[in-house]
Amino acid sequence: MGRNGTFTPVDAPAMVSPYHESGNPPWGSVFSADAQHVWYCPSGTCDLYQPADERIRLEQTFDLDMVPSTATLSVAADNTAEIYLNGTFVRTVGYYPPIVGQDVVPFLQTGENTLEIRAWNDPMYGDTPAAIIFEMKAPLPPQSCESTTIDVNIDIKPDSDDNSINPNSKGVTPVVVYSTDDFDATTLDVSSLAFGPGGASAAHGGHVDDVDGDGLMDLVLHFPTQDAGFADGDTEANLVGQTNDGTDVVGTDAIKTVGGKGKDRGRAR
Repeated sequence: MGRNGTFTPVDAPAMVSPYHESGNPPWGSVFSADAQHVWYCPSGTCDLYQPADERIRLEQTFDLDMVPSTATLSVAADNTAEIYLNGTFVRTVGYYPPIVGQDVVPFLQTGENTLEIRAWNDPMYGDTPAAIIFEMKAPLPPQSCESTTIDVNIDIKPDSDDNSINPNSKGVTPVVVYSTDDFDATTLDVSSLAFGPGGASAAHGGHVDDVDGDGLMDLVLHFPTQDAGFADGDTEANLVGQTNDGTDVVGTDAIKTVGGKGKDRGRAR
């Protein structure tokens, strides 16, 4: 890695481990087993070792889906470092005391963030090794596990009062999906729709019409009745599917089966 390269945290060498348990500054003041030792160069043994007061630039980028409500940065330096986040100066840290739990929320942004540490050996300690330990904590809130399924308003056999269905009928059963102020029925992917226990597919692509006269266009569909798989005694029917953008939908309406046993789904005889 060159003097202006991107750094990757590495484990602390033995001579400063366990630094999070040590009582000696600056390592003992980080107080975290998770902190990462990012730079250690015994005198004259690697390119990153530099003479007194010569700066070295260490940089690391990270992505955030959102700016967290809390975010802290802890840095221990031997001997001196300036801390920048997204190009904005945060503060300077010296040999002692270190930065512990510095609030960095005001410096963060959604998307890519850049942490930059400009470090150097103080002239008083120019012939000794130099090192940086840092830890950033930016916990994000837990993601919601709530269902994104939309409940839609459907009407089976809109011209019928009791929605009676003969499971053995060779005809089709009409179903209307109503649009509301919050849902546009015309955005449904008709090919994804499945009606009844048997998951019947629409007999055609459907058509739009303002069925209930509210000024909003509704979706009118027809499903082969036998394919819907109803059985004697069924009292409700579901329509499931997705919108064109992949959002799940479900609608339910009451029905009354008439005229026969229909499909046998293991009912007690």
